[in-house]
Amino acid sequence: MLMDRYTLLQKIGIYIGIALFVTFILLPFVEMFRTSLSPMSHLFQQPYEIWNEEFSFAAYSAMWEKVPLLGRYIWNSIFIATTVTALTMVFVIPAAYAYARLEFPFKALSLGSFLSVNMFTGAVLLIPPYGKAPIFLLVRQIKPPKRLDLARDAERAKAATPGSIVRNWVDGKMEKDRLEQPKRDQ
Repeated sequence: MLMDRYTLLQKIGIYIGIALFVTFILLPFVEMFRTSLSPMSHLFQQPYEIWNEEFSFAAYSAMWEKVPLLGRYIWNSIFIATTVTALTMVFVIPAAYAYARLEFPFKALSLGSFLSVNMFTGAVLLIPPYGKAPIFLLVRQIKPPKRLDLARDAERAKAATPGSIVRNWVDGKMEKDRLEQPKRDQ
């Protein structure tokens, strides 16, 4: 067996590590459920209370009263999730079998391209390669400047930050340049 090769101390360490990992994974869900049982007045009070005597399931019953079609929404979510999962399995299982058992041309290339596409999120894949197309294709209200104008940006920063370090630095730099100008002319 796999666990027989470990000493008792190593097994204890493995189980402690697994327990810590599972605890950190489950703690947000426990906190979310605990918060759902607390009355609204206790959510933002100081000091923070982990446990109070006023826990109730009133929010769950109120939810069914305040949201008129909640049952329908839950059923739609379950139906769509089940349908999408079933359809995905219909296409993925034969493809997985083909990649695992059959030899065909470009098997490694197609599998590698499929896996490399799935390694990145869809948002990253929207960025066009090599900058040949506009990056802000989907967000039209953002218009990147055609060229970088440092003088204009420096003036805006100076005007927008009265009495700040930027103004003092620019004024000091101009004063220093004015004082050094006669030395350069000689």
